[in-house]
Amino acid sequence: MNEYRLMTDEDIKEACLWETPMITDFLGTRLRNHVSSGISCIGYDARLKAQKSHFLHPKEFILIETVEKFNMPYNVAGFTYQKSTYARHGIITQTGVLEPGWSGSLNVGLFNAGSETIELFPNEGIIQICFFLTKHPEAHYAQLAGKYQNQEGITKGIKG
Repeated sequence: MNEYRLMTDEDIKEACLWETPMITDFLGTRLRNHVSSGISCIGYDARLKAQKSHFLHPKEFILIETVEKFNMPYNVAGFTYQKSTYARHGIITQTGVLEPGWSGSLNVGLFNAGSETIELFPNEGIIQICFFLTKHPEAHYAQLAGKYQNQEGITKGIKG
């Protein structure tokens, strides 16, 4: 019988040692800078890819990319969650599900719903991802020729 469950830090670390690592540029420790990043007990905090700090002004929306690239196994799905540090400052984060078979850099939408300008620092944690072991879907993202397969950089929405 297959095991369906939330992956722990040990599971995630192991998946990053496979021939095709689940996460490249993986940070196997927990860093606590401005906002924590790297492995946690039941997830992974992906980092902001940027050369310098960015100031997110009130009512401003931006798309950012993560440092990490993801190669989702056919039996793993990733669900993203907002980091509480940002929520406490009025930052709303948005992204999609990391579907089984999807590969690429993760784009994250950030909206400042607060009244203060917020400084975002390079390589700080930007979004938390929890990974779930599941059974193989009938057709995974790569087989379906998903439009965001192997995306690199910031990718604007593709309709249709």
